[in-house]
Amino acid sequence: MLTTCYKNLRRELLAPDILARIAKLEKVLKKLQTIRQRKISEEDFLKDDDLQDIVERNLEVAVEVLIDISNHIVGKRNYRKPENAADTFQVLAEEGILEENFARKLKGWVGLRNVIVHMYADVNVSLLYRALMVEQDDLRQAAKILCEIVSTE
Repeated sequence: MLTTCYKNLRRELLAPDILARIAKLEKVLKKLQTIRQRKISEEDFLKDDDLQDIVERNLEVAVEVLIDISNHIVGKRNYRKPENAADTFQVLAEEGILEENFARKLKGWVGLRNVIVHMYADVNVSLLYRALMVEQDDLRQAAKILCEIVSTE
């Protein structure tokens, strides 16, 4: 669980900005989990603009923090420089930190984040609901993996 990892971090060895990012990640993932546990129907979710905004923002922040932590690991270990945010996860896969298939999933999350942040198009609300109710475990798993890595540095 991410909470356990955060509590067990050797804070004195980590840069304050990484600690702050991990704390923020824990906060937004907890908020998303709380919303998911409400078991709101897709129909009700589609009608609730405020809830959609909350989910969008927290997914955006979660993905952004995962990118930041991944970039920290890549830089600290002198791995190849990623070409873009999504490529950061590919670099971690190339180095054996993430499985290739899982890195592909995380790159998809970056795509969703880009749609939200840059408003390339309206966010597909059904896709957002699926991200909340089914796929957010990818973010939790990535958080756990990355947290464990930074806690050993």
